[in-house]
Amino acid sequence: MGGATGLAPVIGQQLREVPLESVVAESPVQMRRAFDPQHDAEDMALVESMRENLRARPNQHPQDDPVSLAEIPGTQPAQYVIIAGHRRIGALRFIKHKTCIAIIRQESSIEADILTLTENVRKNLTPLEQARALARLREQHDLKKYKLTFEQVAARVGLNRQYAYELLDLLKLLPEL
Repeated sequence: MGGATGLAPVIGQQLREVPLESVVAESPVQMRRAFDPQHDAEDMALVESMRENLRARPNQHPQDDPVSLAEIPGTQPAQYVIIAGHRRIGALRFIKHKTCIAIIRQESSIEADILTLTENVRKNLTPLEQARALARLREQHDLKKYKLTFEQVAARVGLNRQYAYELLDLLKLLPEL
């Protein structure tokens, strides 16, 4: 696979090899903890898996699954925000790999953030992490501008309406609770 330099944006399910230096941000609704292989066994296991892939397949990419990135409009050369796969990006950086395999999505910012939140809900976030992500999505975007209600966003993310509102109620509690 060639680098992303000079290529037209890819829409849909095509894969592209992207320089990690072009991946400059995470979605503002990313609520998973920071990648920390030195203090987290799960993160270190991902690093070791990629190292083993490099040993076993030296001429192939160490990444098993692609990440999802959204291109930041108007950037030259292209820069990207992580929609899904921040741990894989972290592991690749940790082993000093130069590129990642990615699906480049061309969704609007709200669509990219909804995809990020959907991915995170599937990753067993705590209710408080889910609540913060939902609140951040509402703060970051004027849902009326996108002709979306909070209930529609919750449904697209995979949460029922009542549970989504209960999550937001968690943020009203005293921090000690």
